[in-house]
Amino acid sequence: MRILAVIFIVILSNTSAWGQYRDYGNLNTLDLKGKIKSLEEREFKIIEKIEDTVRLDLTVQRNILFNQKDDNIGIWVIYLKSNNKNFTGSHYNEQGTKLKDSILFYKNDSLVVKGIGIYESNKNTTKITIYDKSSNIIQCVENTYDENKNKKKTYAYLSNGDFSFKSRFDYDKKGNIAKSYSYYTKNFVGRISKYKYDSNNNRTEFKVLDANGNQIERTVYVYDEFENMIESHSFNAENVLTMKSKYETEYDEKSNWTKMTKYEYLAPSFEVVNGIMVEERAIEYY
Repeated sequence: MRILAVIFIVILSNTSAWGQYRDYGNLNTLDLKGKIKSLEEREFKIIEKIEDTVRLDLTVQRNILFNQKDDNIGIWVIYLKSNNKNFTGSHYNEQGTKLKDSILFYKNDSLVVKGIGIYESNKNTTKITIYDKSSNIIQCVENTYDENKNKKKTYAYLSNGDFSFKSRFDYDKKGNIAKSYSYYTKNFVGRISKYKYDSNNNRTEFKVLDANGNQIERTVYVYDEFENMIESHSFNAENVLTMKSKYETEYDEKSNWTKMTKYEYLAPSFEVVNGIMVEERAIEYY
């Protein structure tokens, strides 16, 4: 049943097709300007291109709602290839304190599991209890946050108390995620992810290490003078460059990007486009 814990952990924390960490429960990690009321994200993979005509294959769609205090109040995530759908609805009192989350997971439009997350306001913690469709407890996921709503730790365990999943997060002084730790057992760190940023808080490097500190993969991000990401370079465990990606971006009147196109070029020539991905965003403001 371990896979179910991972499903619910990533509903609010996700990695986009561009390899960027986004916590959809925390508006600050989405790098959005203005008062956001709703956000729709759609990820496509281009499966055919003939001259100027392209055929897009929609793979993921997200619909996120925010209140005027920048709190996330609802998320729909649809994975079209696997026919999976996730929904998370957040509930607040009149003082703006988060009380609980309601979580649903569908497979082929059939409810598979459901979860209820209860927030302990004095401890900055949440406990999500996950049930099957017959209301039997499958497992529990506990999240701990700091005073800035940054997730510090996730711990998941089965209904009998056995370990399922654990992760831990460190942040720099500016609130950027600096390290994340993935545990393979309760006390054994299997993977470590490290993040670097420039003086403008743009992520410049993402590195994945094994338990012994050996590099598994590394990605370097390049920006133009306007802080727009224009390239990324991917390296393997031997630190050999294996792929270059180039980005084209369109923006709205508030300088939030609304369309990003990623072109992938593989070693050794880095001349032929291997794959194209497109992400579109529709943003509604208060």
